[in-house]
Amino acid sequence: DSYGKEIWRQNYGHDSRDNGADMVDIGPNSDILLVFGTTYKYGNADLWFFKFNVNTGEFFDENIFSDGENEDHGFGIDVVSDDGGYILVGKSFSEENNSFDIWLIKTDSEGNRSWSHLIGGPGIEEGFYVQQTTDNGYIIVGTTTSYGNGMDDIWLIKTDSEGNRQWNKTFGGAGGDKGFSVDQAQDEGYFITGCFNCDSNESNVFIIKTNREGQQLWSQNFGGSSYEWGRYGHQTDDGGYIITG
Repeated sequence: DSYGKEIWRQNYGHDSRDNGADMVDIGPNSDILLVFGTTYKYGNADLWFFKFNVNTGEFFDENIFSDGENEDHGFGIDVVSDDGGYILVGKSFSEENNSFDIWLIKTDSEGNRSWSHLIGGPGIEEGFYVQQTTDNGYIIVGTTTSYGNGMDDIWLIKTDSEGNRQWNKTFGGAGGDKGFSVDQAQDEGYFITGCFNCDSNESNVFIIKTNREGQQLWSQNFGGSSYEWGRYGHQTDDGGYIITG
């Protein structure tokens, strides 16, 4: 409830391993949330999402997306404001590149696939978060080993409303860096939250602010002498930012 007391709890899944990665309200004043993740229901990993009622815990309208016999993983979802559909992001194994690529999927309001795109290069790419932008396109953040400076770098990708890439930027140093969330800010730039030198025992929370073209304006690291990651960041009404990890 509003004081943080548990009202109910419920497990969802199949006779297999199932992971929930993200959830979103399907609309203002709605009692329905959409949960997105990965299921092994059919053996290999597939993208999976379903709706549930926050008052009753009822589970319904399950959808599973597979790109064949290869591994597919779902990480981020957003509601598309102009048609009530959904935009999904994750990763799928690309036969062309012989590695994982970012998988971007658009569905209608019933969860039927409208289009999808694989985005990547010769290395390994993962898409962790997607958000619809004010121009009805999409902003994606994740990681790439195909481009950038180090082992893994943060990869920020802007697409149009059909998922066609308009521009992309990489951020990071010589170590492994990952971007886990992106939020379009009040100035229409982007606020990225992730981790710097993620594979080190001294990794730090990493935040980056860009302009609307993805050019870096500033960045900050937060952490101590141990292991810290940032998982989600959002701009607050006063123009500041809130981060969790």
